[in-house]
Amino acid sequence: MSEGDAGDATTIPWWTRVAPRVRAAPRCALFLDFDGTLAELTKEPAAAHMTPATRAALRTLARRPRARLFFISGRRRSDLWNKVRLPGCQYLGLFGFERSARTDAARSARVQVLRAEAEALVAGLQGVWIEDKGLAFVLHYRDAPAGVRIVARRRVRAAFRSSSAVRLFESAHGLEVVSRDVAGKGATVRQLLRRPALRRAVPIYLGDDLSDEGGFLAARHGVTVKVGNARPTAAHYRLADVAEVRELLGLLARALQ
Repeated sequence: MSEGDAGDATTIPWWTRVAPRVRAAPRCALFLDFDGTLAELTKEPAAAHMTPATRAALRTLARRPRARLFFISGRRRSDLWNKVRLPGCQYLGLFGFERSARTDAARSARVQVLRAEAEALVAGLQGVWIEDKGLAFVLHYRDAPAGVRIVARRRVRAAFRSSSAVRLFESAHGLEVVSRDVAGKGATVRQLLRRPALRRAVPIYLGDDLSDEGGFLAARHGVTVKVGNARPTAAHYRLADVAEVRELLGLLARALQ
């Protein structure tokens, strides 16, 4: 075993198949979900945070000249930036739709009217609540009894699935109701990979949720990784948890050194 191989000792069995491609790549475009991928899922979204070790691994990776980091999340862009705060990276909020600090007051006002309707529909349901994101809102029911989850989802889906103002994104933990202009993570990744600077890049996409499936498909010619429990997915590979994501980030940083 060479010195370089020794530095790649890992418990991730598929890394040996991926490593040569990463080392040979002129550039790698990393698309990283936040909740459930870089940070453990929490009952309250505001409580989610990266560990110091994960932050250090990302900081090292961001310094690699051949690496381009894109944080892509259902969170608002400002919230995502506050959670990560690494310079030199791109922050893509609301499933990639929100790429700058600008706000759209008119679209937000329309969504807020619908949010109020949704709150009325689920009022009184145990363990169910609505998170306001301005241009979107989320029906949360992770802590609700199974029967209550079904009722809450059915009510909100029935109310908004035919709306011309919003679209629905399925989640493993809730239901996202977003402005109709929000096309999803897959559309964002495809658009970014068409940039001249990324046309020869190997895309690497890490995500845990149903909303990441579009991203897996958009980056299918690269390396796609589902994080968390096994389920049917378009991703090529799987990591068990956030700790294994951190290990992979370290391996990528060494391969791109």
